[in-house]
Amino acid sequence: MTSSVTLYSDYVGPYCFYAVHLISQIAATETLTIKWMPYGLCPDPQPTLRPNGEYVKMVWWDWVCPMTERLGIPIKLSNIFPQPHTGLAFEGYQYALSQGRRPAYTRRMFTAFFQGERNIEELSVATEQRN
Repeated sequence: MTSSVTLYSDYVGPYCFYAVHLISQIAATETLTIKWMPYGLCPDPQPTLRPNGEYVKMVWWDWVCPMTERLGIPIKLSNIFPQPHTGLAFEGYQYALSQGRRPAYTRRMFTAFFQGERNIEELSVATEQRN
């Protein structure tokens, strides 16, 4: 029996990063179809979160860091200011989906932002080719 899950996610959401990672692990061992739906947490023109703001620091240290330790998934609080909007990355996602490269692209966007501290709002980052 094949199961499916629809996952609404944003490339700048740490809990989204965890969810994609964990669900992908499950999909590797089970018959699971993942339908990933881009969902901007702060769509343009809304201002994005400030990495040095009190809210981000509180959530990061009280919630994100303990979850990182429990899951063993390395993640960094990006110093990119302002935090990027994800519209361009979502456009890249649509192209990757049409080319059958959705999982690799999604993984690359999350890794670029949360582990590489790269600005996924920049065209060069969103279109970078990797195998």
